[in-house]
Amino acid sequence: MIRIVIYDDHLQRCESLKALLMMTEGMECVGTFGDCSHVLEDMHALMPDIVLMDIEMPVADGISGVLKIKREFPQIRIIMQTVFEDEARIFASLQAGAEGYILKNTGAEKIIQSIR
Repeated sequence: MIRIVIYDDHLQRCESLKALLMMTEGMECVGTFGDCSHVLEDMHALMPDIVLMDIEMPVADGISGVLKIKREFPQIRIIMQTVFEDEARIFASLQAGAEGYILKNTGAEKIIQSIR
């Protein structure tokens, strides 16, 4: 079972992704959060295999979240989510340790494929 945590400040997107993951065999959404303000506590409590991380969120953004996660949990894989191809932020996310990125308008099949 692949354990997945979602960070996204858009509630509807979080709920849609969670529903997709829960309907997909071999995947389980174990948590959703609107920002990275408690990211290390979240990782300790939930121990996911994969994090789907929005780049831009209020309070604590995705890039700072990636840095914190990778420092303490290098085995957790992180896929960044972004609304548009912002090369500078995507590059910064990859430099921070994210394994890849998907655009938020990516279809369900591609999201599942990226996680696998």
